[in-house]
Amino acid sequence: MPEEIVSLIEGAGIFLSVSSVVVIVGGLLLIFGSYLLQFRQLSTEENFRKFKPRLARVLMVALEILVVADVIETVALHITFESLATLGLLVIVRTWLSWTLESGSRRSLALAAGSGGVNYVFRTCPFT
Repeated sequence: MPEEIVSLIEGAGIFLSVSSVVVIVGGLLLIFGSYLLQFRQLSTEENFRKFKPRLARVLMVALEILVVADVIETVALHITFESLATLGLLVIVRTWLSWTLESGSRRSLALAAGSGGVNYVFRTCPFT
């Protein structure tokens, strides 16, 4: 493969990896800022119920970006059986993390809405 294309693909992988960090930091700052702005307006329980699913969504987006970066770097640059096995394992772990975050945030919202109180969510949600 020509050197220009290899460096372009490496740059795209690095850009996507850095982008995932930017998504996490930027999302966390926005969510935390929103939490602080609404702190006096809403109850602590209501504020927390909104905080957790938003944070989970930010982490899911960042995980998806990291999976794309790994696929680009592995398939385009270092295609060996070992790198494909490593990529497969990374995709499985990151997909499981994404699914766990999504199902946990949905469960916490459903339990909080159905139980009438956030204390039930604190006892049952695996993320607290």
